Amino acid sequence: MAFASILRKPANSLAPHAIRLARIQRNYHSCIVTRLNHSSQYQNPAVNTFYPNTHRSSAATKFRKANDADESLLRHLESIIQGYQVEAACGFPFKMEDKKCGKITLTREYNGELIKIDVDMKNLKDIEEDSSFPFVVSITKGDGPWLEFLCTAMADKIVIDDLNVKDYDKPEFYISESSKECFLKYLETRGIEAGTTNSFHKCMMSYKGNRDKFNHIRYLKTLKEFVEKW
Repeated sequence: MAFASILRKPANSLAPHAIRLARIQRNYHSCIVTRLNHSSQYQNPAVNTFYPNTHRSSAATKFRKANDADESLLRHLESIIQGYQVEAACGFPFKMEDKKCGKITLTREYNGELIKIDVDMKNLKDIEEDSSFPFVVSITKGDGPWLEFLCTAMADKIVIDDLNVKDYDKPEFYISESSKECFLKYLETRGIEAGTTNSFHKCMMSYKGNRDKFNHIRYLKTLKEFVEKW
């Protein structure tokens, strides 16, 4: 009995130590887990999913407002252009260009040809009885020789005064009247017709009398083209 009591006593005295050791181990493990969790939070912070969506929404709103402003500006410019538009009674299918030196150039393309008509504004007379004026027609095809017609527009017809072949190193040649008639038909098929001479004169006189308006329209169209570009 005494011997058994002696054996039980050490065992009973060791139990509290075992309990304390288990508690220490649990606390140590808890500290390690807590530190790992904190470390994971610092390395992988929570993503704010609200801010990116807000940013995208704000960018889309700004883009929509900018687009609306551009559309409003384009409508405004177009309304001004229509208000300033001067209808020129011109039956010639040519694009008009002001050379700013008293000369007007009309251009068009026809079956691979570049056709130009040069008119000196000083030669235009605002007189119905004498609406004739001289003009020059040049027709080019690529880089080779090109034709130059010296013409006179009259009330009801076009007259070819002379014909030159540019970049042609041979002696000048004489063009007969019959050849001129053939070349007149050649010009007619390219939009330079005898029957539209009066319209041609009215077109030039309309531009001459409204030059500032034409220039302003061209300026507004340039602005409109710039805004339309992305």
